Amino acid sequence: MRFCEDIGITADAASRLFVYYGLASCVARLISGRLCDFRKVNTFYVYQVAELVLGTSILVVTMATSYAHMIVFIVIYGFCDGVFATTINVLVITCVSQSQVPFAIDWELQITSIVVAGGPPAAGMSIYDESFQSVDNICFTKNVRIIYY
Repeated sequence: MRFCEDIGITADAASRLFVYYGLASCVARLISGRLCDFRKVNTFYVYQVAELVLGTSILVVTMATSYAHMIVFIVIYGFCDGVFATTINVLVITCVSQSQVPFAIDWELQITSIVVAGGPPAAGMSIYDESFQSVDNICFTKNVRIIYY
């Protein structure tokens, strides 16, 4: 929200971006789940490409200057996040024996939640430093995620 306000987008318009995010994520989960059903498709590569595109889009969004740019970014971000959510679970389920699936999913959810939940508070702590702008917060939060994966 703060970044949108910094580039002149109203809070009302910025909040509508969540609708585009949700739709893109939903569509991506359906497509990537179906895509991972094919034997010739390597789920790991689908996952890696989605994370690479997601990380790159985070770095590029700092150059956004209009609402149209933000819509394009949020659709790409939502799509890649949806692919991530589906493929990480498929990878976990397929890399362990059937009897170990519950334990593997448990560990995956614990580790992923630390990274996903840890970025915003770390960026939020930096808000009190006036020299750390909202663009820096965006890059910091997502670079932590990129480094993890």
